[in-house]
Amino acid sequence: MHRKRLIAASLATAAALFSLAACGGSDSEGGSNDSGSAETSEPTGTLTISALNSDKAALEASIKAFQAAYPDLDVKTTWADTDQYQPTLRTQLTGGQAADVIQIWPGAGNSAAISVLQPAGLLEDLSDRPWAADVPDGLKPVLTVDDQVYGLSVTVSGIGAIFNDQAMEKIGATAPTTWTELLDLCQTAQDKGTVAFALGTQDSWVGQLIPYALAPELVYTADPELDMTDDYSAPHFAGSAWEDVLAEYSEMDDAGCFQDDPNGTDYNTSISMVAKGDALGLVNGNWAIAALKDAAPADATFTLNAVPASDDTEATRMAAAASGTYGVNANAENKTAALAFIDFLAGAEGTNAFAEVNAGLPGIPNDEFQLDPSLQALGDYFNGGKTYPFMDQLWPNPDVQNAHLTGIQGYFDGSQSMDDVLKGMDDAWAQGPA
Repeated sequence: MHRKRLIAASLATAAALFSLAACGGSDSEGGSNDSGSAETSEPTGTLTISALNSDKAALEASIKAFQAAYPDLDVKTTWADTDQYQPTLRTQLTGGQAADVIQIWPGAGNSAAISVLQPAGLLEDLSDRPWAADVPDGLKPVLTVDDQVYGLSVTVSGIGAIFNDQAMEKIGATAPTTWTELLDLCQTAQDKGTVAFALGTQDSWVGQLIPYALAPELVYTADPELDMTDDYSAPHFAGSAWEDVLAEYSEMDDAGCFQDDPNGTDYNTSISMVAKGDALGLVNGNWAIAALKDAAPADATFTLNAVPASDDTEATRMAAAASGTYGVNANAENKTAALAFIDFLAGAEGTNAFAEVNAGLPGIPNDEFQLDPSLQALGDYFNGGKTYPFMDQLWPNPDVQNAHLTGIQGYFDGSQSMDDVLKGMDDAWAQGPA
């Protein structure tokens, strides 16, 4: 699909998709698919799966339900963090060492994304699966290549500020609804001997999340077609409202919103800080709620909120997009079992088991799903049409995101300025589509 049409289709249908997902209703048959597929023979032997640690609890819930349906099938799963997983997946695929079912990314934004892997013939075409016709139009542009489906996004996720409700109550704070209130919260947290936001940029993927939370309001509300170009010769980020995004990131740092040495803190440590109340919250995807609950006392609760980028409450937006995405290795050793698992994952039982742990919304809506109260803001922004896709899913090549990630780490270790970060992203943008 032509890049401009891809992005336009994604944006034009996003509101309808999210409204449907948040309401949990669907008139399609996809939401009530049987766990398996009539076109897949009974799976036997061993099924191998490789996935991210951040999705571990959610995917294990789906695997447990799948194994109850297929008790004679042995499932072996390997887990990795994003920084280790992305660089090695393609090598494993080309070397014949990849798992049967693999976690992948929508769009073209990194080395493990669909539009990067598919041209090399590394992904199985899933277009004839019983659920493929029910993939919402808003997800199709980032799950397809030449109108063929190569991935299943089990959930739709949002990025925002996730607060420990009890930690906030302890210091008498509430979730900020304006930029001024956000900076005030950082000061209040310091006055109480804590920090507002735990930030774990030792895992480089974490560094992008605050910009992703701010950019929908600061960049894409005024210029939703900013990335809709086939001209890669001019600077794209420097000179745009992305300067405001990174300026606010820097302002948060200067205001003491984060703990000392974010580059010395990994994702798991940031989760532990918030779970214990050593930090009020963190800016991350709603998938982090499951990890927080696992690490926190049984009575702890966590709530996802939008991150305000100005003092105009009506202008606030959230980043939201396809997540929890899986595909089938084109050279899978047990393709029958792999396809059976993907079909199960697309059905209500598999999807809801994942979504209830992951705290996401179903990628293929079904009538059985109930929205978690911690996600009410996400549902409200979806229904209100106040969302924008994760930026990297619409960027032309993986190097743009890589420049963003390494640049943010460079900012926190003092080797780069935010202007350097923008220049690095522009240099990668100039390479054009992958």
